[in-house]
Amino acid sequence: MADKDMPLQAETCDDDLYCHPGVHCIDSGSGKVLLTGARGDIGSSLCKLYEKQKSVHNDGRGKKSAFRIIHLAVKAPPSGTDDMIASNIMFLDKVIRFARKERVDELVFFSAMAVYGKINQDNISEEAGFFNPSFYALTKLLGEEMLKDQPFKTICLRLPAILGLRNKTNLLYRLFEKFIGNETVCLTNAGKMFNNVISVDGLFRFIDNLSITKQHDIINIASKKDATLYDIAVLMKERLDSKSEIKTSCDTSSFFNISTLKAETSYGFIPDSTVGSVSMWLDAKIAGLREENNGKNV
Repeated sequence: MADKDMPLQAETCDDDLYCHPGVHCIDSGSGKVLLTGARGDIGSSLCKLYEKQKSVHNDGRGKKSAFRIIHLAVKAPPSGTDDMIASNIMFLDKVIRFARKERVDELVFFSAMAVYGKINQDNISEEAGFFNPSFYALTKLLGEEMLKDQPFKTICLRLPAILGLRNKTNLLYRLFEKFIGNETVCLTNAGKMFNNVISVDGLFRFIDNLSITKQHDIINIASKKDATLYDIAVLMKERLDSKSEIKTSCDTSSFFNISTLKAETSYGFIPDSTVGSVSMWLDAKIAGLREENNGKNV
């Protein structure tokens, strides 16, 4: 899913995104990029990656208009419906008006795999139907519709869980908490191939090299299907030296994995290994735990 930090409106700035504290202006090699949600988990991580290769400016006033907006500011559950409307619809409308006024060339929109709802299907493509989507998912679908027929090019990225360090709602974080607490882990769909994640590094590499070829497009991106959910659970247990017992259940529940074929063939997307992405995420989480425990082993 996308970033949970909506830039706050400054009373004197009207529709000028440069005035919003959650927006960063990035000086890239090919132009300016305006990134919303820059104070959140994923946005701040993307800014750090840009800092390694480009100059990042907190204040873009006085500079030429951004050629690209990367819009990831969002509110998701457990935020309430009013907050989601304000961030996911009303603030997006502000972003669109700014982009039109400033003649921005491109907008990259962080949508979510949640738009498909409680679907039970392997290899979900962009043509899949929607089944009982949540209110949050509906705001994302509306956002995709709002971006059609704009004078600038737009691409909507339907994203799985992005492996940031602060998100506490995705499946891997819930498993992480159980393993470090040595609690029993019960898995449904344990034998299914699992790729419902993407690393921040992998996401950054794709966006940074992305050439938007259509006026409006929608693509799924995710990691490679190289492990089952059970494989990932075992990896996490071993890396965390957990005493948890992993049980598999025959109960049925909705489950899907993701086809990235369109992104690969149309935009050159190369999915990272799920095992590798989760391993890197675990390294960072373990390092964080060790820091919290004053250098003690996890």
